[in-house]
Amino acid sequence: MKKLILCVVVLSVMNVTDLFAQERTMMPPPPPKPEAHFQHLKVMLDLTDEQFASIKELGARHDQEMKSLHEEAKKQMEKTAEKVKALMKEEQEAIKKVLTEEQQEKYNEMLSMRKERRQHKSHQHREFK
Repeated sequence: MKKLILCVVVLSVMNVTDLFAQERTMMPPPPPKPEAHFQHLKVMLDLTDEQFASIKELGARHDQEMKSLHEEAKKQMEKTAEKVKALMKEEQEAIKKVLTEEQQEKYNEMLSMRKERRQHKSHQHREFK
């Protein structure tokens, strides 16, 4: 009796997983390239040639706008990074003015160690990308 119940449970689980697998394969994900994506839409939505041309034109405009936004964001991030770097340097110099010579040496060592850790972390991060 226990074997029968176990078999029923196993078969039920197998059927459920098969159903989920079938659902995922019914609608394939759109291809990553823009032209292939538009072809995918044309087939899946049964687009007319006129609709297809309009959608391609919209996609081209969208891509251009996205590129412009990315460039603007990149420039803004670079400016912000420069400002942050300048503020940090200004703060470090102000701190050094308050410290004794011995404390300044220790502080410089601390800054050097922090810089090495950051470079090490940055290098590790790039390796895993």
